[in-house]
Amino acid sequence: MENFFYVVRDLINRSIENNEELKLQTRLLSNRRMTIVVPDLLPLPLSLNTFFGSDGLLDKISIKEPDSELSPSEDLIRIIITKVFIVAQLNKLKESVSSGEKQPNTPKFFGQGLRIEGDADDIQVVSDIVSSVIAEALKTFYSTVDKLKKLKNFFSQQANDFYRGKSDVEEYLVIVKNLMERVENLEKKT
Repeated sequence: MENFFYVVRDLINRSIENNEELKLQTRLLSNRRMTIVVPDLLPLPLSLNTFFGSDGLLDKISIKEPDSELSPSEDLIRIIITKVFIVAQLNKLKESVSSGEKQPNTPKFFGQGLRIEGDADDIQVVSDIVSSVIAEALKTFYSTVDKLKKLKNFFSQQANDFYRGKSDVEEYLVIVKNLMERVENLEKKT
């Protein structure tokens, strides 16, 4: 299981390294612990525990039961994501896709089931990171939705063309059949 955490850590670090804005933000969290708690989404409460190194990249990552004994400290940031928040965000996403909205305005997450605890400066940094990451994810999502719509339209057009082509072939076969009958009738007369 430890190898899995290394893979996840490396994927997250690669995303951080490929995004200059995100890298600058995560450097502000250097030498900080961050715990992301999901208390009611899964059958048992879990927390993702991370530690940012001095370079702003994740050094450590683990998943375990949330430690309610964690006392607030200068190097701890706690993010609590509730089921209400996840459901509300998925409903907003569903509504925007079904209405054909290209991309909603930058969403407001706080006070809707997402809570951040820690130092005020760290909370602002984490807020900016969350907004940036979600905005990037939404951009990718809407780009994928647009591509899927274009693909659907392409296949619909191909199906229509095939059906039209099928009609043309059937019409051609009727003409050929009529011509063959005429040729046979002419052969009988001669």
